[in-house]
Amino acid sequence: MARKDLRVLGELPWDQFPTRPARRPAGGPWPGTPPAPRGPYVAAFLVKLSEQKLSMGALRTYLVEHPALVWVLGFPLVADPTAAWGFDVARSLPSRKPFSRVRRELDNQACQFLLDAPIPLVRAALPDHLREQFGQVVCGDTQAILAWVREKNPKVSLIGR
Repeated sequence: MARKDLRVLGELPWDQFPTRPARRPAGGPWPGTPPAPRGPYVAAFLVKLSEQKLSMGALRTYLVEHPALVWVLGFPLVADPTAAWGFDVARSLPSRKPFSRVRRELDNQACQFLLDAPIPLVRAALPDHLREQFGQVVCGDTQAILAWVREKNPKVSLIGR
């Protein structure tokens, strides 16, 4: 499973994933401890989509069942010499509540990364003759569509009723 997800996630430029700046916009440092990196959470959300998990609890259970995926996603590992993988999978993952909170509070830059990062990968995967046209703006005239709707909808003539 980890190899399949690594093939999908590994292509994205995770080193360019936006992080919280060290200083607040007002200029001072942020209060409290630095938050956990958001990259592993976002990668886990993509796994949730690809594996069709309906809840954050189901995602966490899936990740506990696939320890290699926890390592691939980049969650900070909690060492455990008695474990087969060398780390405690359950303690290395946050509970379902932080998953939900991070998804709810995900900032626009992270979402923009998910929209923008795949575009160069798609462009590179296209054949040469399509690569030239990729990303051109496509516009359509809606007048013909509106006229067709008016023609096919008999209630348009009953405006006063």
